[in-house]
Amino acid sequence: MNEQMPRTPFSTPLSGSARETEIRLRNIFSGPKRRPPALFLALMFSVCIFCGNLVSCQVKDVEPDQPDIPAEWDDLAPPDLSMAQVDWDNLPELEPIYTGKGPRIEIEGLEGVHADWNRSSVYDPRSSGNTLYFGGDPAFCCPSLAGRTADGSAQWRDESGGAVSVSIIINDDRLEGGTINGYYLQFTADWGKQTVSETSFTSEVGDGVLELSEKEMLYAGWVLSRLMTEAEWTATADLSIFPQHPDLNRNGVPEDIWLSVPAPWGTGQWLEIWEDGQCIYQADGDYVHMGWNAVFLCTLEGEDYLLQYSPTMYTGGATYFYELFTLEGGEKQTVQENHVAFETSLGWFAPNGGTVDPDDLFDPDAVANFMDEVNGLLSHSIQLLNTDEELLETFRQEGRLVDTLSTLFDYDHEKSMVENLRDYRSSILRQASQLPPAGPG
Repeated sequence: MNEQMPRTPFSTPLSGSARETEIRLRNIFSGPKRRPPALFLALMFSVCIFCGNLVSCQVKDVEPDQPDIPAEWDDLAPPDLSMAQVDWDNLPELEPIYTGKGPRIEIEGLEGVHADWNRSSVYDPRSSGNTLYFGGDPAFCCPSLAGRTADGSAQWRDESGGAVSVSIIINDDRLEGGTINGYYLQFTADWGKQTVSETSFTSEVGDGVLELSEKEMLYAGWVLSRLMTEAEWTATADLSIFPQHPDLNRNGVPEDIWLSVPAPWGTGQWLEIWEDGQCIYQADGDYVHMGWNAVFLCTLEGEDYLLQYSPTMYTGGATYFYELFTLEGGEKQTVQENHVAFETSLGWFAPNGGTVDPDDLFDPDAVANFMDEVNGLLSHSIQLLNTDEELLETFRQEGRLVDTLSTLFDYDHEKSMVENLRDYRSSILRQASQLPPAGPG
């Protein structure tokens, strides 16, 4: 607002004289000496209205703040805000290459873009401290921005590793050889939940913005989260990607099978099955006996299944269990399962002073039937994860995926499974018969 009111032909200056001010006040309070003519009043009323219009025309509109645009840009062409055409059905397949170990992983193979992943939290590998930086053409994650120059970053939004917070700075096309600045794109995308939040598209020069569609932001979130996940595995483990692409959830979309050894927490193995950037199954196994686990990909009559086999053995007893299942509907759907329990210390004394009836604790036919089921499934399987040292040793001795219970006895390949089990039962009964009788109490 102007400090001085504009001068008009009808302006009356205010006097700074105390004497003049006193005379003016006396005239006001003394009242009129006589009534002025009606014509004069009408004329004065018109003058007041006219003066008011003149004063109102002098008010200057307040303009919004404008960014400081460099003077040398005055002669340049307007910025190119067009977006590249995207063929979503034929996007190039990314083949990233990860190098390095520990807190920093370099990523190449992104069509000329260099990226690196940094971990700032060694206690929580997927904490918000993990950040991926990249520079170059952003087409690998934002195909509509192809041909531009960008600096960007991605960071896990939360500890679950679901949502990814993305920040991209695009160089203004008018700055040839200049620094990165101009357009800012920020958003948070969660591919698993198919949600986008906290979007912000701004421009440093205020002459238009570059804005991404929701579909493209979800795609960017998927690409960047994949790079961050694989970089984490590279930092902590040797990642194996199986050549098989099953359809465990029966939706017609092939899946990827990844195994990390050691697991992200530093020991054991970590198995994940991915589909379209989303992990649909996880399993882990530890090298400690209590954490042993074995998972296989089983294919029967052209259909894919997961087979989990747990032959648990403790001193004097065993419990063997298997489960064959799919992932239909996003959940484990059991197709077939079975278990068998038996004792190997058949000479245990009964409370009455005798020995426990071995028929109650070891049924060779039941155990043989169970083992035939398991080995029939294993014969159509490939091993995905296995931390069971005894089972691994059995597979190594046999040269194939078959459990011959070699941790219990020396398997005679000239005989069937049930014959071997009957021989084993007889041998432990002979040993039990040589035990001294139970004493009193």
